[in-house]
Amino acid sequence: MQRFKRFFSYILSVAAIFCLGIAALMASGGSDLEGPATVPNPLPPATVAKIKRIIVGEYGAPSGDEREVKIIETITDPYRLEKMKEGLSGPLLHKKYRRSFLGGVYHLIFLDGEGKVLAAASYYLTPKLGYVLVLSQDAVERNGRYYDYGFRQKRLSANWEPNIDYRLYAIAFDWHEAIGYTPGW
Repeated sequence: MQRFKRFFSYILSVAAIFCLGIAALMASGGSDLEGPATVPNPLPPATVAKIKRIIVGEYGAPSGDEREVKIIETITDPYRLEKMKEGLSGPLLHKKYRRSFLGGVYHLIFLDGEGKVLAAASYYLTPKLGYVLVLSQDAVERNGRYYDYGFRQKRLSANWEPNIDYRLYAIAFDWHEAIGYTPGW
C-alpha cells in the first residue's frame, strides 16, 4: 500500500509540473518556438497584385529528390482570387503553435498571367491558429509541372530575412472565403 501511495504521489507531481508548464506556455503567448511572435510578411504587395491563377495541389508519390505538386484544382475566378490576395497581403506572419497540424497538407502555387511562379505556400489546419498559409521560398514550374521544395533555396523573389526561419510563421485567414472547401476533409 505504501508503494502505491508513493507511486500515486509521483504521478500527481509529474502531472502538476506538466500543467504548470502548459500554463506558462499559454501565458507566454502560446508558442514554444523561439523567435518573435510576429515577423513582417516578406511578400511585396506588387507581387501579390500580379497573381492571376492559383494551383491547389498535394504532393504526389516521391520520385528521387523531386516533390511534385499534383494538381487538384486551378483557381481563376475573380472572387476567390481577390480573397486569397487579401489574405496574402497581411503585413505580418504569426508564429505557429508548435509544428503540428490536423488533417492533410496542401500546396498552393501562385501564378501570374504568363504562368510564372510568383509565390508558393502550404496550407493546413493548426490547433491554435486554425487554417494557415506557410510561405515557401523555393517553387518552380518545369514542363507544365509544379514543384515546391519548401526552404531548400530562395528562388522565389520576396523580402526574405536571412535570420528568420519562415517555417515557424504563418498567415491565418478565412479559408471558406478564399478556397471554398478543404480538399480531403
